[in-house]
Amino acid sequence: MKSLSSKLTFGISIAIICIFTTLILLIQFVLPYYYNYIIQQQLQTDTQTVLAAPSEILPEVTKRIANLNDIIILQQPLEQNLGTLNQQLLVQLQTQEILIGEAIITQEILDQIHNNQVASEVFENDKLKTNFFVNYIERDGQLIVLIASTAIFSEVAGIVNQLNVYMLLISLVVILAVVWIWSQRVTLPLKELETTARQIARSDFHTVEIYTNDEIEELAKAINQMSQELAKTHHKLLERNQNLKAFSANISHEIKTPLALIKAYAYGIEEGLDDGTYAETIIEQTDAITSLVERLLTLSKLEKDPLDWQAYNFVEQFENVLQKYQVQLYQQDTQVKITIDKRVRQLNVVADKQKMEMVLNNLLSNAFKYTANKQIEIAIKYQKKAIVFAIKNGLSPEADVNFDKIWEPFYVVEHSRNKSLTGTGLGLSIVKAILDAHYMKYELNHYKEQFEFVMYLLKE
Repeated sequence: MKSLSSKLTFGISIAIICIFTTLILLIQFVLPYYYNYIIQQQLQTDTQTVLAAPSEILPEVTKRIANLNDIIILQQPLEQNLGTLNQQLLVQLQTQEILIGEAIITQEILDQIHNNQVASEVFENDKLKTNFFVNYIERDGQLIVLIASTAIFSEVAGIVNQLNVYMLLISLVVILAVVWIWSQRVTLPLKELETTARQIARSDFHTVEIYTNDEIEELAKAINQMSQELAKTHHKLLERNQNLKAFSANISHEIKTPLALIKAYAYGIEEGLDDGTYAETIIEQTDAITSLVERLLTLSKLEKDPLDWQAYNFVEQFENVLQKYQVQLYQQDTQVKITIDKRVRQLNVVADKQKMEMVLNNLLSNAFKYTANKQIEIAIKYQKKAIVFAIKNGLSPEADVNFDKIWEPFYVVEHSRNKSLTGTGLGLSIVKAILDAHYMKYELNHYKEQFEFVMYLLKE
């Protein structure tokens, strides 16, 4: 594969060669004809000027034309015979140091001018390398001859073309040097970008530093940005892959244990070992599996279901949900301190009411289950742009909480997985999915022996 510098050098060289070749051909074959055409046109113009000039100013006109346009103007009376006329004209030409030939005028030319026509003739002097363009006219019984001389252009064209060939060779050398230097400035950054792109393709998310103050620098910035974004995405995918593995392992663990118990107790019934509690245990484990599957389906469904946005009173919703846990609170002897800003009671939030009820249920059940000091603090506060809900419960000093993983499905604080103390670990995952769908701000705070969850609800 040809390099970019080779292509640039080859392309520009071909362009230069074509330009110079065209120029040489034009000079050699076209320019002489064009030059002679221009001289003849000027001579015709001067001839018409002389013909149109009034007789009284004719001498001044001819003198001015001869000086301005560098032509020779001869005059002789037409009453002379042809031989004498030729001799007189040649004498005049000799005084001008011009040698045209033995005869400058013919009878045919005389016939033409007697008929008020402009006669023209071309004389070539090979020794002098000169062409003479001659026009003949008659004015007031006088023969007026206008002569314009030009060099024979073929030799001049050859010399000019020889110079052009030298210029072509010099231009090619200069162009090759300039293109090589310039192409290096272009191709070296491109090679760096190519290397970086190949590294990115191998999941080695490098960046490159290129400062050329042009489109290549902009391309480098774009590739660097792409590399950084791909690195972030790659990291997230690795995390999700690990989470998926952990998720699969946790599902297996959650289902395997009740299934093992169901199988064991079923064998016990089959063997006649049932003491009257085996069927009850099987039903309990079946309910546990059913509850797990339902929560998994809920978590999966939350990612797809559209939100049913509506305005409603959040305080009323909270108090209705809390009422369901009064018996549990009494049995656990748990004290709940509730603080509600008066301004909030008259305000509505905008959210999916059904899904926010799921959030409250999960947050309350977690707080009641995990509180270590039998104390729970709940506050609903007023802010300018939001209604703030905060729930705080005691946390055992021995509890090993990984706050980076607390949102992951099946993560539980109690590693013993004692079902009397823990659940499936899906509650906060469901909360996170719902709040993310609402684009709602939320946070977890960890104080000394206390755990607090805070969410910010949009006001109507």
